[in-house]
Amino acid sequence: MKKVKAVRRKALALVLAAALLFGAAPVQALAAETEPDLGSPVSGPPAEDTQAPDTPVIETDLSTDPVIYYQGMGYGSIVKPLSVSASAGDGGQLSYQWYSGESPDSVDKKLQYGTHEEYCPDVSEAGTTYYKVVVTNTLGEKTETAESAAAEIIVVPQPDSEEGKALEAESGKDVPADGYSYRTDDTASALKAVPPSDDDGDSVWKYTWIYSRTDSNGSMLPRPVEGKESFSEDPEFTPPTDSDAEFKYRCFLLLCGRDGRPVCDEDGKPLQNVKTKEVDVTVARTSAAAPKINKQPAGKRYAAGTKYLDNLSVEAESSDGGRLSYQWYVSRDGGKFSPVKGATDSTCTPATSSVKADDSYYCVVTNTVNSVSGESYSEHVQSDTVTVSFTEPSDAAWAGDGTESSPYLLSTANDLVLLRDRVNSGYDDYKGAFFKMTGDLALPQDWVPIGELRAGATDAGQGKDILPFSGTFDGGGHTLTVPEGGKPLFGYVRFAAVRNLNLYGKKINGSGL
Repeated sequence: MKKVKAVRRKALALVLAAALLFGAAPVQALAAETEPDLGSPVSGPPAEDTQAPDTPVIETDLSTDPVIYYQGMGYGSIVKPLSVSASAGDGGQLSYQWYSGESPDSVDKKLQYGTHEEYCPDVSEAGTTYYKVVVTNTLGEKTETAESAAAEIIVVPQPDSEEGKALEAESGKDVPADGYSYRTDDTASALKAVPPSDDDGDSVWKYTWIYSRTDSNGSMLPRPVEGKESFSEDPEFTPPTDSDAEFKYRCFLLLCGRDGRPVCDEDGKPLQNVKTKEVDVTVARTSAAAPKINKQPAGKRYAAGTKYLDNLSVEAESSDGGRLSYQWYVSRDGGKFSPVKGATDSTCTPATSSVKADDSYYCVVTNTVNSVSGESYSEHVQSDTVTVSFTEPSDAAWAGDGTESSPYLLSTANDLVLLRDRVNSGYDDYKGAFFKMTGDLALPQDWVPIGELRAGATDAGQGKDILPFSGTFDGGGHTLTVPEGGKPLFGYVRFAAVRNLNLYGKKINGSGL
């Protein structure tokens, strides 16, 4: 057995970065000690696995009852997937392969895309097709299989003959030639499909109500009515009136034997496969639902002159599929409310004030719906009124003018706290301003870095959701001490410069400068 001697290597890396864009932490210190394993004992081939895999157990099998579909109606969720559930107790890997065939005894055509627990039958061609799935359990290089029952799928052509008849179920009268018009939530007249001949003892008529609709979103292909069983023995159907649209309804009628299969002629074609004429049903709304506000705006207090204010926002929804629109209004110091120009979204950026002021805001949310009748309706609600206040700025200030020749002087930890509070509140990012330490300083134990995320933000959002420091920070050659376990000086910066600064800290909780 050959052994390779391990080699020990130690690496210490100190990486300094300015993070001038998007406020990434500007300085990182990384130390790593690694002991790479450059070799390992050479061993012989593994022993052969002789365990035989378990035969898969099909816990939920395919039904052998015939299932009928109309040809060409394979879009949406009309055709229900065939599915099985299987297990194996030995931890092997289960795989699936579906097959089709023209008889239950010869289901042997491998389906290219049938490699999952489910398979959706093809209904593009008329005829009867049988489907099964083979479940394989693989353990190592050995396999065991189990085979499902064969499902029978019958696809019949969509009927051409309009020998069926649609009547009003209650009165037995013919359906009006121009159909029906209802308002939303009216009670519609029930319809009844009448076959061209009566059932006999060996057969029964099966009914499938089909509909298409046209509304403000466009038209939809004909399909079986949702919530109404296809190939049912119930000939009646009541059109719903809960949505604004133009509907066309008709019933497909198919004569079936007591075994659930269509009664067919010698060529295998259904003997009785008919439909009714279309029935037009128009459902028109006459009003819009009031929108629901799920989240109200929240006010905030700022120092007068603050440059960067958080957005006001409102969250709302419509229950009838209408279109929501927004308009914000503002009032200063109790005056008359007026629309905020351009504030027609769910968010609004308040205007700042250089003097003490109280601005009140609210949002009007409007829900607008268009009806198939050609009319439009709207309903609105008003959000809570919130106050954005501006207080007199703190009298606290730094010595100096903030210019390069006369920078703001940072002489105490409180001077750093003031800088942090003004940047993090959005008061100013101090772009173009200069700061300089006059001596060694130490950060407080509960220090929060200069520059942070905006209120409510969870990440920098490519720089748009940060409140960064953008000035020049000159350490004057002095040392800034970070307490053990404390946060770094800066959190987020943008286009900032940091120079002539010495840092000291035994253990800094973060990767910023």
